[in-house]
Amino acid sequence: MNALPHALHATIESIKEDVIVLKLADGQTFRWPRTQASPTVQVGDVMHLFVFPEGETESERQRIAKEVLNEILKGDETL
Repeated sequence: MNALPHALHATIESIKEDVIVLKLADGQTFRWPRTQASPTVQVGDVMHLFVFPEGETESERQRIAKEVLNEILKGDETL
C-alpha cells in the first residue's frame, strides 16, 4: 500500500483477555496490549502498525490524513 510506506502489516493470530498476538509476513509474532486496539478486532484481521521517529510523527500524521481525505474525495465518481 503506497499510502502507508512506513507501515508493518500484521495479522491477528489470537486474542486473549489482555493481549493480541500479531504475526508479521515473515512469520515473526509479538504481543500487543489489548487495550491499544479497537474493541471490534477479530482473529484474522490485518492491523497496520506505523513506526516513525518521534520528530516525524506529526508530519506523517498529516500526510496520512491527506491521503485518507483524497481517497474519500475521489469516492464514487458516479455521484
